[in-house]
Amino acid sequence: MKFKYYILRILFINIQLFYAQTSDMNIATDGSLKTHPDSQIGIFGDLNNDGEFTENGGEVGFYNQDEIQTITGTNAPEISDLIVDIPNDLEIEVNTIVNTGVLFSQGRVVTPRIDPSISLDLLNTDLYVNESDDTHVDGYTSYTGNNAYTFPIGDDFRLRPLGIEINAANNTSNAAYFYEDPNTPTTFNGFNREELDFDVSAVSPVEFWDLDGEDSTRVTLTWDALSSVTNLIDDDNDFTELFITGWSIEEEKWVNLGNTNVVGTENAGELTSAPFIPNEYEVITFGGEIDRFITEYEIFVFNAISANEDDINAYFRIAGIKEFPNNNLQIFNRWGVKVFEQDGYKEPEPRNGDKIDPDSVFMGISNARATIKQGEKLPTGTYYYVLSYEVENIGVKKTAGYLYLQL
Repeated sequence: MKFKYYILRILFINIQLFYAQTSDMNIATDGSLKTHPDSQIGIFGDLNNDGEFTENGGEVGFYNQDEIQTITGTNAPEISDLIVDIPNDLEIEVNTIVNTGVLFSQGRVVTPRIDPSISLDLLNTDLYVNESDDTHVDGYTSYTGNNAYTFPIGDDFRLRPLGIEINAANNTSNAAYFYEDPNTPTTFNGFNREELDFDVSAVSPVEFWDLDGEDSTRVTLTWDALSSVTNLIDDDNDFTELFITGWSIEEEKWVNLGNTNVVGTENAGELTSAPFIPNEYEVITFGGEIDRFITEYEIFVFNAISANEDDINAYFRIAGIKEFPNNNLQIFNRWGVKVFEQDGYKEPEPRNGDKIDPDSVFMGISNARATIKQGEKLPTGTYYYVLSYEVENIGVKKTAGYLYLQL
């Protein structure tokens, strides 16, 4: 016990300590801080690193069950073992280096998506544990090492991994996942899904990945039920019609990057590309041989809502529905109780950052008049929709399916 006491006294030389209003301890360094290989430090506040927090050998854990924690500063902290146990997430605003491994206990590591240069950097280690829909890197993370690697990346409530080969890992690769339409992304200029190479007929409007790296590699992407990959192919059961497509920086269009291996079902699977150089493509996603998203008689339903007030995936989207104003939308919970109904459903068009009117679309709030109280937020879970819409010279078409609501 005396030995550990002396170690801790040494550790806290040149560290400024101060207390936030929550009484959690924040740490600001302007000198040198190192951890002993067998030591364990628990940080319950924020870390601001303006000094040298490097050559560490122990565990550094971030623990706060009530608030977001942040890592800031002018220098990148270097951590041996990083433990993330924060339900409200760990936000990093400066590169954070990990050289032994990451344990995701609770919460995500969130990076500023507007700046890919700020990331969680795994250096000479490919170890991370307990990644899931609730525990992953929400933003950018890099890897430099000697193994093939799968990035534990996602967006909000979805883990959406991306895998690279050894040669791409040797010279550092950086990646992030976006649960957004590549036509209208939040942190890019947009990639027109109608600008297609001759052998690309359709591009996913649901999601995309940003992968940066100088060396040629095959890339493996995964899909889940919310990816709706069957809308990209002629035969709903023939997933060999899928391929990875990338937005070519030089040609400014979507290019077929191949499919060397495809396995899975409608609800889960993975697809590997042919070799390509990531830096030659702005973003990548799934492509297919048929465009069934918006045709003369069809619409496309985005079947997931993240109603967390950030206006990203914040409402039930139906692409193309404005072409069919005579429509009726009904939404039911898992017990068949109607929680929402609207005639003439359409997508909002907010301008200059205007907030979306919650009365105009389904944002996870009930407008029912009976069992479910009006204006009440609905719980996280799976719901079912029934959409009827009138097509000129054809009649009334009806489509139904499920959607997932995440608060």
